[in-house]
Amino acid sequence: MLIKKHLSPTKVLVEKTFSQEEVKKMEEESLNEKGRNLEIPGFRKGNAPLWKIRELVSSEEWDQLLSIKLQDKVIHDWIEENQGDLGRITRIVDFKSINKNDGQKSLDVEIEIEYFPRLKKEEVEKLDQGVIIKKETLGKDISASPKEIEEGLKSLQKKRTILKPAGGKLEKDRLAFIKISKEEDTSKEHQDIFTWGLEQYGKEFDEKTKQIGEGEEKIIEITNLTDENAKRLADSLAKIDCTIEKDKAKFKLKCEKIFVSETPELNDEFAKSLGKFETIKELESSMKDGIVLEKLYAEKDRRREALIEELIGKVNLEIPESLVEESAQREKEYFERNMEETYGEKAKELIEKRDKKETEEMDKSFKERARKIIKLHRIIEAIALDKKIAPTQEEIEEELKKIVASYPSPKEAEESLGDDTEGLKIRVAAALTYNKVLENIEKENKIVEDLEEEIRKIEGK
Repeated sequence: MLIKKHLSPTKVLVEKTFSQEEVKKMEEESLNEKGRNLEIPGFRKGNAPLWKIRELVSSEEWDQLLSIKLQDKVIHDWIEENQGDLGRITRIVDFKSINKNDGQKSLDVEIEIEYFPRLKKEEVEKLDQGVIIKKETLGKDISASPKEIEEGLKSLQKKRTILKPAGGKLEKDRLAFIKISKEEDTSKEHQDIFTWGLEQYGKEFDEKTKQIGEGEEKIIEITNLTDENAKRLADSLAKIDCTIEKDKAKFKLKCEKIFVSETPELNDEFAKSLGKFETIKELESSMKDGIVLEKLYAEKDRRREALIEELIGKVNLEIPESLVEESAQREKEYFERNMEETYGEKAKELIEKRDKKETEEMDKSFKERARKIIKLHRIIEAIALDKKIAPTQEEIEEELKKIVASYPSPKEAEESLGDDTEGLKIRVAAALTYNKVLENIEKENKIVEDLEEEIRKIEGK
């Protein structure tokens, strides 16, 4: 295989000569594969002679079959001769015959190949020159303020709040289980736990539901659905096909049940009720540690993101555009599928309403993200090879066990993961390698050393 010309940092023009014997062998292989499933009168399935199979293949199909074989050979030879130095093929852009001798002695082809370049030695060496990122210092930024501790305790207190049936009518701080439906059709309903006085659906809603008694029904008319809280009501009404005109809506409300909430006091008894504390002071101390620990892990994640940006910025690497487009398209489809699963028909409507500019900006964003991810994985691969970083077989098996255990049952794990065990192992090994490489760089450059020391102190309590 002869590289005739470098067309770009990710494309080359190559020439290859196939001998008469090679071409003949490929022709026979193509015919054998074609005839394997052909039923030809007078012959057992798959046993027809090659000349008979050839008679049934059109010139167009024959050119296509042989072209596939020739391209497979080109890819095989590229792996043997060029992949180690240049990189792997991403696609064959163009493939054509440039000379065919009259005596069928050889076949010359010209191929335009797009490939994903390997990192050059000097680029890999850049990665060993140290990674400098701006680190936030420990101290006031990674601590728990009295307000945060208070809010944490209130959150715990709220979780321990119980509801008791109260009867009577809706008034301040009373909760109600309500049903909202169309005035003339109750076949569709929106149900909610509603707290009177908090303007959950806007001030006007609270005013018009005041003093509704348990079990009562009332026709409500709201004239202002533009208020921030009232918009939630508008969304609920839209889901049950209630007519909304000029930010006005009329609907039926039924107050099913009224409750009062009973919240425990924040004292030693409350702390004891949580199981492992004797006093409220112990609970506050644990709450403080929990908040600090959460911030330490968040800072650790922030520094890793900064490390990734530093790595991407240190290396000059061209990415084949076809790879970028393919990856960006997958990400876009995944994003839109998640939107549809979360928001249903409303998501489809939003997607369809995007104008040309919005679509172009979104596509550009997906491409930029794809380019970064592909580049990062190439960098990780190069570092792993250079420093011989790889997970052990035991680590891979342990991670596989964790993945299977994350499913409700082995059967569901099998259905979701499929039977491509080797493929799953390769993906797990790649993920572990990715993490090991980044951990290695963090350790060498002491990027998260201070954070890990603080984390060990708290988790060791």
